Amino acid sequence: MKMPTFLLAAMAPRRVFVGSAGEDSWADPANEFLSCVAAGEVWEKLGLPGFPCEDSIPGPTTAIYGGRVGYQIREGKHFLSR
Repeated sequence: MKMPTFLLAAMAPRRVFVGSAGEDSWADPANEFLSCVAAGEVWEKLGLPGFPCEDSIPGPTTAIYGGRVGYQIREGKHFLSR
């Protein structure tokens, strides 16, 4: 299941942060990143900073923030904890 871009865009003008795990194929981290890129345009049309990185998916443990849309990919599998 891919994260629809419109769900992220519907959060505008609020901030949104997408977190993912590198081995979580069900969540599809690459397409989550691309959804952040596409949804960031909505914030920009509102005159706000959108997604600050559009050219490469970050490596594990790297967070992208600075605009109203943020993204992080971590090492490991799908897992929720405190």
